[in-house]
Amino acid sequence: MSSPNHADAGWLAMGIGISTAFIAMGLGGVRSQVLPKWFAITTIVLGVLGVLAMLGAASIPPGGLVN
Repeated sequence: MSSPNHADAGWLAMGIGISTAFIAMGLGGVRSQVLPKWFAITTIVLGVLGVLAMLGAASIPPGGLVN
């Protein structure tokens, strides 16, 4: 395993921040019922997929599902 360079560290930090924000907003929306339930659950799922993408286990293709 190679050590990440500075450019990779920036993308990693941004991905961790966005994933954390998505999970936090989703959980807050479910708990306080400020957001629609479907939107809060979708936000949690996207946050978890972001974490898995950082680990290399799964990823969301750029542009969604469009080839």
